[in-house]
Amino acid sequence: MKKIRNRKQKVLVIVAIFAVLILIFAYFFKVGQNEIYTSDTMQIVFVVPQGLEVSERFGSVKLEKDNSLILLDRNGTNFSNVDEYLQDLSVENGFKLKKQEKLKIDNMDAVRGEIEHPSSPNEDNLSYFIYVNNRVYTLSTSSESLYDDLDQIAKSFKYTGD
Repeated sequence: MKKIRNRKQKVLVIVAIFAVLILIFAYFFKVGQNEIYTSDTMQIVFVVPQGLEVSERFGSVKLEKDNSLILLDRNGTNFSNVDEYLQDLSVENGFKLKKQEKLKIDNMDAVRGEIEHPSSPNEDNLSYFIYVNNRVYTLSTSSESLYDDLDQIAKSFKYTGD
């Protein structure tokens, strides 16, 4: 009787361990999955990091998490590159672009930087400006807790037009 009971206990322990491992694997598999968002209106595709709620309205995309926001906008421009666009934008809107980093995102010219509003009540934010065919896509957030998510969105950003 003791051998049977010990054998049953061993089997139960092995089954319990196996079940826990399956649950752990399933959790990490689900956490690792990200949604791909496509906007036909804005002609873009990007990866949506876990936990962000996406909505699109009037030519902009909002991604929200815990009352924090990432905003994607598109503006037309007559400037021929992102640097000229940003120079004019900073003069017109009275902000400073700090810690500028020039990048290529999907083979398009882009600038990443921190916008500081020294003479207005607007919050400072981290922004990406991506130039394509006389359009500038702006990806930005004023929430430091979303900076990593913003970086992930920018790295996955693809233009689907032309």
